[in-house]
Amino acid sequence: MNIFMVSGDRELSDSVGEVVRAMGNGFDSAPDPEGVRASIRSAAPTIVVLDWRLPVANRNEILAECSAAASGRPPILALLPDDDGTTIEAALEAGCNDYLAIPAASKDIETRLRFLDRRVAAAHELVESNRLLRSALDRFVIACGGKDDGIWDWDVGRNTVYYS
Repeated sequence: MNIFMVSGDRELSDSVGEVVRAMGNGFDSAPDPEGVRASIRSAAPTIVVLDWRLPVANRNEILAECSAAASGRPPILALLPDDDGTTIEAALEAGCNDYLAIPAASKDIETRLRFLDRRVAAAHELVESNRLLRSALDRFVIACGGKDDGIWDWDVGRNTVYYS
């Protein structure tokens, strides 16, 4: 995993960085949207951790930058200053995928990051399965089109034809 954190609180950023590095993952941080922009272009973070205490304009810019990422939108973990329902709802409605009230224990941060990483892996697996299924369907349609010519299958990717 490559984790990127956006926070104006250096102490919070350092503590999350320690957790991430202890997990054996890459970590980088920035205090503003410009840092997010540079990170998304260069490193394509797996997960973005967003300190919800940033000014609203900065949060919105960061969320928009993540949505526009060419490598696909990374999931966003919002670190909330409190866990009242209004703040949670606002974070999730704004596009965050998960949240955690701060201060948070190291184990809680690690758990949430592993959860989001599993979701990313599952999404990639689903995309790959869909691609393979479409390929099989294409081969089936071609085979059915030649049903009067005998049974055959053309593996387009390998450019191999199987006859029976």
